Amino acid sequence: MFMEATGGLAQQARRWEEVRRRARQLENSLDQKLVSLSKLGASSGRGGGGGSETGGHMLASMSAEVERLLSELSSCHSAMTECVESGAGSLHTLQRHRDILTDYQKEFQRTRHNIEAAREREELLGSVRTDINAFRAQGRTGLILSENESLKSSERLADQQIDLAMSVKENLLGQNRVVRGVQNRLNAVATRFPTMNSLIHKINLRKRRDAIVVAGVTALCLVLLIVYVFR
Repeated sequence: MFMEATGGLAQQARRWEEVRRRARQLENSLDQKLVSLSKLGASSGRGGGGGSETGGHMLASMSAEVERLLSELSSCHSAMTECVESGAGSLHTLQRHRDILTDYQKEFQRTRHNIEAAREREELLGSVRTDINAFRAQGRTGLILSENESLKSSERLADQQIDLAMSVKENLLGQNRVVRGVQNRLNAVATRFPTMNSLIHKINLRKRRDAIVVAGVTALCLVLLIVYVFR
């Protein structure tokens, strides 16, 4: 009877060591995974690779791995509890491992919360950037259309001014031709009536004055046209 009890206790002691060794391995793995998960979450919060589709798969895969390790570590603690109850383990050691598991669980929950908050913030910023870019594009399009319409209006007004100047020029040239015809007839008469020389002289003065007026009006129209076009 005593030998059986001693053998059972020794078996529980070996089991205790095995389970405790496995618990340490799981704790080391969890420590590394949580650090990596935290870095990947920080990268996603800065708009890095974690924000892409590939980064999202990496976050999901690593989170699932951490959950698996936490579950296995919790199972180890259950086995260690059985060993302690049989007298083959240390309650103090078991409690220390339980505290470590609690810390890992809290760290994992905090990291997941930070990753989710960073993802939501990145989505919001992305939406704001999209709206700003759309607004800028719409503003540039409206400005271009406004400038095109202004140019077309300027071209139409310039064409109107040119047409007006050409009409004035044709009118003045027509009047000049009439004056020349009258002068020619008067010259013919003057050859017959010398007394009309004074009248012809006055007509010549009128002709020169009209020529000056034609030149002045034409020059003024051109100056006004150039000032309007290059305004």
